[in-house]
Parts: sequence; C-alpha cells; structure tokens
Amino acid sequence: MKRILRTVCIFVAFVMALGAITFAAGTLTLKNANYPTTIEQGHTFSVYGEVTSSYKISSVTCRVTDTSGNVQFTRTVNPGAYSYSLHDLDYYMTFSKLKAGSYRYRVKASDSQSSDVVLLDKSFSVVSSSPSLQLTGANYPTSYVAGNTFSVKGTITSSRIIKSVTAGAYDGSGKAMFSKTVYPEAYSYSLSSLDYYMTFSKLAAGSYRYVIKATDTVSSDVKLLDKAFTVTEPSSGTGDMNSVKWDVADISYWNEITSWSSFAKEIDGVILRLGYRSTGRRTISADTTFSKYYTSAVAQGLHVGCYFFSNALNTSEAVEEAKYVLKVLKDNKCKMDMPIYIDMETDAQVNLTRRKATDIARAFCNEIKNNGYYPGVYCNTSFARDELYASELADVTFWIAQYAAKCAYTGKYGMWQYSEYGSYPGTKGYVDKNYCYCDYPSYIKNNGLNGYPAQAPKASFSVKTSGSVKTDTSANIIYGVPEGLGTAEFSSAYLKYENVKITYTGAVNGKVATGTAVSAADSQKTIASYTISVRGDVNSDGAVNSTDALSILQAVVGGKAFNKAQQLAADFDGNGSLNSNDALALMVYFNGKKRM
Repeated sequence: MKRILRTVCIFVAFVMALGAITFAAGTLTLKNANYPTTIEQGHTFSVYGEVTSSYKISSVTCRVTDTSGNVQFTRTVNPGAYSYSLHDLDYYMTFSKLKAGSYRYRVKASDSQSSDVVLLDKSFSVVSSSPSLQLTGANYPTSYVAGNTFSVKGTITSSRIIKSVTAGAYDGSGKAMFSKTVYPEAYSYSLSSLDYYMTFSKLAAGSYRYVIKATDTVSSDVKLLDKAFTVTEPSSGTGDMNSVKWDVADISYWNEITSWSSFAKEIDGVILRLGYRSTGRRTISADTTFSKYYTSAVAQGLHVGCYFFSNALNTSEAVEEAKYVLKVLKDNKCKMDMPIYIDMETDAQVNLTRRKATDIARAFCNEIKNNGYYPGVYCNTSFARDELYASELADVTFWIAQYAAKCAYTGKYGMWQYSEYGSYPGTKGYVDKNYCYCDYPSYIKNNGLNGYPAQAPKASFSVKTSGSVKTDTSANIIYGVPEGLGTAEFSSAYLKYENVKITYTGAVNGKVATGTAVSAADSQKTIASYTISVRGDVNSDGAVNSTDALSILQAVVGGKAFNKAQQLAADFDGNGSLNSNDALALMVYFNGKKRM
C-alpha cells in the first residue's frame, strides 16, 4: 500500500511539474531601453530598447499620453519575431510636437502566451522653450530727411536653424511701407543682405517703425527689433543736396516700355534721351520717343531728366546741341526735376585733346545753365579721369558709367550707371540701370531751375511749453507766463519759428502782459496767432501786485467778470479753480517780491 501511495505522489508531482512548464507566464522583456524625463518644448527625443521573448512577438505598442490618459501619439507594429528594436518606431515618436505639460511614455507588447504586457511606464515633462533667437550689432534710424537712405546692419543668430527673417518699415496703422522676408535655413543671418530691399529713401515725411522678426525651429515671429523713427521734410535753401540712393533707368528709342505702371513701381526716376547728333552726316535729330516717354513718366510720378547724345567736336557744335535741347524742352513745356546731361562717349571725342573735350563740355553746360537749367556731364570713368579737366567742371554734376560692382571714379559724381544689362517689369530687352545719390529734385525746385518757379522758404511756427508755461489750444492762449518778459525774451524762451515774421500787439512798455497778442506770418498770410496770459497779471498791466489780488476777490464774490486769458492768469495756484486761495497765494508772492 505504501508503495502505491509513493507512486501516486510521484505521478502527481510529475504532472504538476509538467503543468508548470507548459503554462508558465510569458517571457517578454525590454532590454537597454531609454525614456525621457524632461524635454524642452520643440525638441525631439529618440527612443531605444529591444523587446525580446522566447515566443514570437505578436505586437509592440509605443504610446505617449497626457495625465488624463489622452493619447498624444501612438504606434503599434506586429513583428512576428523573437525580438524587436524600438528604434524602428522612432520616426513615429513625435516628441517635438508636444506642448508644455506632463506626460507618460508606455511600451506594451504581446506574444503567443501573454497580452498587453507593460514593459515600460515612465512619466516625463515638457518645459517651455525660451527663444534662442538673438540680434547683435543692429542699427536703426531715428530721424532723417525724406529722400535720404539708411543702410541696415546686424546679425541674427540662434542655437536652432533660422527658418525666416522679416524686416520692414510700417506706418502708424501697421501697414507695411516696405518689407522683405527671407528663409536662411542657417544658424546666423546678416541683415546687410536685406539692405537693398530697405528702401528708406522712398518714405514720405511722417512717423514709422522699423521692425525685425525671425522664426527658428522652435519660436515663431519673435520680434527682435521694434524702433520708432521719423522722416522729416527736406529743408529749403540752395546749399548742398540731400543724400539719397534712388534707382534710376535711362531709356531711349531703343527701349520698349510695355507697361509704365509696372515699370514705375521698380524705379524712382528716368533719364530720357532727348536727341542725338549723327556720326556720319553730323546732323541733329530728335529721339522720336522723348515726348511720349516724358508724358508717361510724369503721369507715373517719376523724377525725370534728359540727355543729349553729343558728337560735338568743337564749342560751336556744343552750343548748337545745347540750344536744340532747350528748344525741345520749351516746345514740349517740360519741367525736368533731374539734370540735363551732355553724353560724351564717341570715338571722335575720345581722340580730342583734353583741352578741347573740356571746352566742349563747358560750352554745352554754360548754355544750359545760363538759361536756367541744371546741367550735367555723362561719360565713363576713364573719360572723366583722362579726357576732361574735371576740376574745371566742379559747378556741374557728373553721371559716371562703369559696369562693375563698385564705381572706381574718385572724383565727385551724383549718379552711377552700373549696368547696361538690366531688366524691369513692363519693359522689353535690356535697360541701363543707375544709382542716383543726390536729391536733384529738391535742389532744382528750391532754386527755380528747369522750368520750375523759385519756391518760397518753408515757414514754421510752434510754442515751446516749459515748466508752468502751457497752451490752451481751444482758445489759442499761452498761459502760465512769468511777469516781466520783454517781447524778444518771450520769443527766445517760448517760440520756435523759421521764415516767419513775429508781431506783438498790446505789449506794455515792451513787455508781454495778459492780453498781449503774438502772431506769425509768412509772405502771404498769418499762420499762427496766440493770446498771452501772464500768471497773476489779471488787470493786464504787465505787473503782478495787490490790485490783481483784489480783482480776484471781486471775481470770486461775483462782482467782476474775466475773459479766458484773465481767468487763466487769476488761477495763481494753478489748480484749475478760482477762489480766495489764489488771491492769498498772489499776495504772498507779491510781498516776497517787495522784500527782495
């Protein structure tokens, strides 16, 4: 019996052991796995690890959820193998798209024996990224005269790839006056590369903002610079011309313009060929497109000048050419706000002596100048340097041709023709391209040249408020003025004006008093008029004393009426109300004067 029982026990143990081997838990494991702990927003994370099992792995799932269990991204694969590398799922693990917050990274797997075994479950956080975009060495305009240019500088850097850079000028409503966006795809970008597109010279007088924004792989539209600047009207006068950098095209019969509106959007001005002297018969002829092109250019608001292709070999021919130019201009009633040039470039002129070539240029320019027009000379660098005594032509402007990256002419010049193979929208074929550096239009108009009447100097007037001195614009009163100022002292201290006549009415013994009127007038009309209110001078005698205090008390009790200037003068303590305290404060002031 004992032997039977022992046999049964052995058999049971054998069966139990066999069951343990056949129905053991799955052997899914995860080796060499990594997981995130903290990630900067916008950054990625590469997953690694190897899932293994003694059975074929039927599925592997990598998943990221937020703290509420919402799936942010997930990927499931079906290996059908005994091992699987998690790095094969890396492409689908888009950690860089997660917003700042807390998350969980889970890895689950199944094989033929076990389902959805969690092999990894780790929490991690995504933190906000601070922009790494920086702008160094930047400059910006503050104030300049309309027509002048400004060259931008600065370098934008980032620890990440810079995707875009936008720079431009905007008016008060945020409208872009000009802007340019580029896409560097680099870690740094020089703003000087945008200088060509920053057309500050085209801005009218007014207030603007210069703004630079950039985007990298993490941060979008980061504002790196936002500075206010003003553009002022050009001052009148006949001195040096303002500096500009305008795009100017020179055109003739050989250039076909298909759309003047498209053409005009790309340029600031044109120089038109008016006529030429032939090299064979040496006759003078008109450029058949001059009149038509002049009308079109003016209609588009472009600055316009002209040139005559000269073949003069002596001063008589030069004068003849100049007179022909003047006749065409007057017959067509042209007002040119750019110079009138003689174009000197023929082989015959190159072969002249330096003296003769200079005399020809001088004769042409004198004839133009003596008839009230602004003359210039067009030639290439070597002609200006070697064929002319340029110093003898210092009173005329030069237009230099040199097709290079930089003009090498060392003399003074106002325009540079830098390409003969330019192209513009609205034109066919090649067009000569030029940079103009002088504000010829302002100079020509201010001096009454090229058919323009001389302009009167620009008048301006304003009040300089300081300390207690203020203006009431509703009644045109300057109030809070201290007593005892002569009219000249008042003008110096509180008025700012130019090209106007200042007149005082009602001054007392040469000193301003309450009720004194000051006005500013130009040659045609009065442009401003103010009444002066002297602090404490209620009775308008120019002095502050007890009589004024008595007048204040009479007004307080209702026995005396003041006009607006007197009311402001009576408010001696400046608190905006009239009462006995004003009379008291005035008497304290008056007694203090007496003691002094």
